[in-house]
Amino acid sequence: MINEYNVGHIKIFQDLWKSREKWVPVYFKNHFFPFIQTTARSEGTNALFKKGVGPQFSMTSFLREYQRIMDNMHANENELDHNATNKKVREKKFITQYYIERQAHELYNLAIFRKFQLVLNDVTRLQIREDVKGKMYWVFQAANYPVKEHRHREYLVQVNEETEDYSCICCKFDKDGLLCSHILKVMLQLQVNKIPDKYIIDRWRKRERKLLKHIVPPLNEDSIVLRFNVLSRMLGHTASNGSKNKRKYQYLLQEIPRLEAEMAKMDTDTYDMSAMGQNSSSRTVVNLDPTGESGTTIQLLDPNVADTKGRPRLLTIKERIKQNKFYTCSHCGSTNHTKKKCDKLHLVFNLPKKNRGKKKKKENEGTQKEGQEAEAVKSRDRTQD
Repeated sequence: MINEYNVGHIKIFQDLWKSREKWVPVYFKNHFFPFIQTTARSEGTNALFKKGVGPQFSMTSFLREYQRIMDNMHANENELDHNATNKKVREKKFITQYYIERQAHELYNLAIFRKFQLVLNDVTRLQIREDVKGKMYWVFQAANYPVKEHRHREYLVQVNEETEDYSCICCKFDKDGLLCSHILKVMLQLQVNKIPDKYIIDRWRKRERKLLKHIVPPLNEDSIVLRFNVLSRMLGHTASNGSKNKRKYQYLLQEIPRLEAEMAKMDTDTYDMSAMGQNSSSRTVVNLDPTGESGTTIQLLDPNVADTKGRPRLLTIKERIKQNKFYTCSHCGSTNHTKKKCDKLHLVFNLPKKNRGKKKKKENEGTQKEGQEAEAVKSRDRTQD
């Protein structure tokens, strides 16, 4: 375009060409920026902080506002998770009869499911042309669609049916984490029953689907706290599953004593081995095991004392009232009451007087003005005489 219209000498076009990788979507369409435009990445973030933080605020105020924003985001996320768990989409709200829409409703949270419905509804305007059977397809908009395109576009979709791999030149899945309408059109054309599990990313799943996804825990974990957290999460899932069935419940009740006995034997063997190399020196120890049954100890030392920096913080009005530093009796100088409630009014206190220089200066200026006006009146009367 620059060469066609001969505008290469203009500086603004030169700068736009040099920075094209920062604002042209084609250069970062493979990066994960879900459902946001080019400028929204900065504008949306700035709008959040500008509501409660100004340029004159301190770093502490900014961190406090950041914590408030994170709390609001977590509260909104918990509310959406609750709605996704307890609210179901009615049958008449489904826009198609395909199973992939029901599958998306089971796996996605409600907000992402509604976005998926929009993408699935966009499939109706597309047509498909096979280039290589089972491997390569071209997807484009139908000619009889009422809303015409500015220019005709065709999207290349590559397929590997054996490994269930699908890729489109638009890269919507890389950017938003959702399959594009072009891939869905090819899947429906090939009569694919359901979306492969690898194309349902964890970020858009329902909360219980995220928690129940199987993750292999590390076997050689040195931290006691991390071992406790891993076992608590896994045993919590086991207890939740066992409580749903009476047979599972009875089986777990029978197995728990056997597991406890086996672990008791392990504790005895570990104690016998550690007793041989036990150190008799005294030291301050702390137990890091939340269950209270661990032999791991560490030595505690006093932390280094850091000197405070800067001037002391000023007390607020409420703090000054609580500490009796807000009111002062002008008669006796006490900070526990005011002159109105003072019980020593019959006594005389030699308290230092406050500096009221500004008030005295105003009084002197008023007295001088009155004197000048009086002299002017006298001189006028003499002139008339």
